Amino acid sequence: MIQRQGKPLATKAVEKIQVLVVVLSISFFFSVVSWCRINIQFMSKFCYSK
Repeated sequence: MIQRQGKPLATKAVEKIQVLVVVLSISFFFSVVSWCRINIQFMSKFCYSK
């Protein structure tokens, strides 16, 4: 009975963790992309001003 009840909870926890990892990786990727875009714009303005 303990195994039967415990298994679905474990799979649910694993699914939640996987979703969290995916969301975190996507948000991290977008933050890096936006940061790179800002840096490129800043560098291009800096270079053009020179």
